[in-house]
Amino acid sequence: MAKRPQNLPAVKKLTEADSYFIDTTYAAGLQECFDPQHPLTRADDMKWKQALSDYARELFGIFGSEDGREWAIPHSDFFEGLTGVDGTYFHNLEQMKRVGGVSVPLFEIVYRDSIALYGKYGFDITKSAEYVLYHVSIGRPLNYHDIPAHLYWKEAVAAPPASAPAQPTADPALFTRADRGWAEGLHPFDRFVKNTYEILSPLHELTAQMQLNQHQFLTPDRKVQRSVFGEGAARVEVIVNGSRKSFQHQSKTGGTVLLPPYGFLIESPTFVAFHALTWNGLTYSAAPLFTLRSLDGKPLAQSANIRVFHGFGDARLKLGPLTHTVEKEAVLSHAP
Repeated sequence: MAKRPQNLPAVKKLTEADSYFIDTTYAAGLQECFDPQHPLTRADDMKWKQALSDYARELFGIFGSEDGREWAIPHSDFFEGLTGVDGTYFHNLEQMKRVGGVSVPLFEIVYRDSIALYGKYGFDITKSAEYVLYHVSIGRPLNYHDIPAHLYWKEAVAAPPASAPAQPTADPALFTRADRGWAEGLHPFDRFVKNTYEILSPLHELTAQMQLNQHQFLTPDRKVQRSVFGEGAARVEVIVNGSRKSFQHQSKTGGTVLLPPYGFLIESPTFVAFHALTWNGLTYSAAPLFTLRSLDGKPLAQSANIRVFHGFGDARLKLGPLTHTVEKEAVLSHAP
């Protein structure tokens, strides 16, 4: 049926698309039928779903389907829905939490460098901090749904808080913030896209073809996680704090780093990102979001061109002995 001239060949001719998605092919479990007129075993269903995938891939160049299966990896380029559904990183997250379950990224550990993944369906960006942190912990890009209608960027924007709270709190809308940052004054959706893109895009670019070599829970409640991608000098280390308490970590680039609730730290030779209360000797009353990326390919400690992005919070950043103020974005030097 897929090969009929009026089906996939017609779509290709009409659109010249170079990527195609067929819904539910991988989401539905393998089916069987006992009708003697058209018997089907699960092995038969797998065979023909793989054949459909191979045909669509050959015709369009890139192919993917909903959710994902081990048996589909050699026949697909991407899975839609494996990193999250409706803004949660597990289909039955609340049920899992009720029975004391914890999500472990086994798929990422085994298959990370074999297939592209992203989430599906819309979610509330004002309740998305845990969802974003999960993507930070596995180094995957975020899915953006529920784009506001019409000229949404012309809507009135709420003013940022006058001052930081006395104690760090777990803010589910954390990544919609832009106080003193790059996207200040923009619509919350634009702030969310900008902040998360600046974290996840460089992280995924670095780690997409790396293996997830280590994953650890660093606290008894398993709310603080450590992920290590790759090995040797190029390895990338990520710490995410999904708890309601601050967590102290001894980092390579920032010394003693205190991560607030929903804080995180990404460290690699050429890219660093953090939302922290302390970093490189500075203490912040308003924990900032910063990313630092080498533009000349040299390690940050030797780079003469470091692009600094400031998302929100305190605008001070210390590089070596010098403290800079970066309100939005700047290119700085860390070279001796």
